[in-house]
Amino acid sequence: MSIKPSISRGLGALTPSAWKDIVGAIDAINEFKPQYVSQAEAGDRKMFYARITGATQPDATIRRWAYTWTQVRRDSEAYSFTTVSGGLTSATNGGKPAVNTLETGNTTTLAYGIVVDASGNLTTVGWVFGRVPDNAVVEMFVVRDSSGKTSFQFTAPNNITGACPTPFTGQNLDGGTY
Repeated sequence: MSIKPSISRGLGALTPSAWKDIVGAIDAINEFKPQYVSQAEAGDRKMFYARITGATQPDATIRRWAYTWTQVRRDSEAYSFTTVSGGLTSATNGGKPAVNTLETGNTTTLAYGIVVDASGNLTTVGWVFGRVPDNAVVEMFVVRDSSGKTSFQFTAPNNITGACPTPFTGQNLDGGTY
């Protein structure tokens, strides 16, 4: 249904100026209509900050974790976050462990598309694909899964730990010294 964009004379309290405000409000609602459709199809996401407090690995052969967390709020200092008193956690207020969306494609042999063994070792010996560390502050999202249940998710890079191999020193290779 279209709405007449302007009127030239008023009808009591409905003045041309008031009508212009009404049309503006309706146009704003229509502008965000795709978001309403998205919300109806699980696109609605509520964000808050959370500190990672731990993790368990549901399947030891796949580099994915279920993360425990606690809601935090940024202090007035640039790099300081404090636990929200009475806030959400993975164990209270309807919370549950969260998943890291970057881990969802991991398999028994791949992590981020990098080849790993069952222990999480990369093909380079001594390097291991690990979980998001404790105390990392992440943007946590409350979303509805495909069955309509509340779930928690965030997106954060995993760490890869290890030590560089001993460099070549004092060896003659191909006629040069390295």
